[in-house]
Amino acid sequence: MIRTQHVRLGVAAERLGVDPDTLLIFAAEGGVQLYALLNDWRYVTPSRVEKNEKNSPLEVLTNPEVLDVIPVKKYFTFIRVGYYYASSVLKSGETIWEGGICTDPDEEGVYWETESPTQQVLEMMRDSNPKRFKFAKKVSDDGEAREPRRPEDEFEAFATEPLPLRRDNFFVKTSDIERLLSGQSADAQLLDKEPQPDSPQRRAGATKVLNSHRAIIGGLLAELAEIKKRKLSTKEVHNFILKSGKSISENNVREILSNV
Repeated sequence: MIRTQHVRLGVAAERLGVDPDTLLIFAAEGGVQLYALLNDWRYVTPSRVEKNEKNSPLEVLTNPEVLDVIPVKKYFTFIRVGYYYASSVLKSGETIWEGGICTDPDEEGVYWETESPTQQVLEMMRDSNPKRFKFAKKVSDDGEAREPRRPEDEFEAFATEPLPLRRDNFFVKTSDIERLLSGQSADAQLLDKEPQPDSPQRRAGATKVLNSHRAIIGGLLAELAEIKKRKLSTKEVHNFILKSGKSISENNVREILSNV
């Protein structure tokens, strides 16, 4: 007999003798934790929470104890998804996961949460070990010498795809199904943070900015290649963009050029 750690929402509902929508409502009320298949890399930082009362859910502290302030790149197969994603699917039929708490707390109350490359985080990474590249060799980019890429550069240039979620994308842990069948509680272990109300606008704005950058670079490449009749370096393209009055990092230019 094959036993998996996760089963799809429909299979879980069948085993529990309810329809999928009823189980989705139960999840939206915090009665059971849902998961989704990410199968991708994310930059995350760990935090710790503590139980306030016996058998009570772990609460996300306003200022959780940060174990490691420097974001690390980790691969996740399944991720936990907040109750509000279940509510969104019940209301609209679909939603999008853009980041957040990825794991349940372990025995020490430690969980992993996605981190965004804000200016504050990038500056913190730069200041964490300013001499770590003191003896690093320079590498060439299109025949041009430059400093090696630092961790904060990789973090800033790291692009993630939003994860669409529908009913068929939700999973339930087999162990939680067994708890429910035996009359035990399978409440979500961690109280979720409230979603950002402007996330759809931020997503749309980021898409418009990226499309604008692509249009600018595409036009410049066609014009400059015709003039110089040779392959242009990332730095040359970046300089022409700056001269045009637009603001974009050299790392973003390099990433876009690699896909042109």
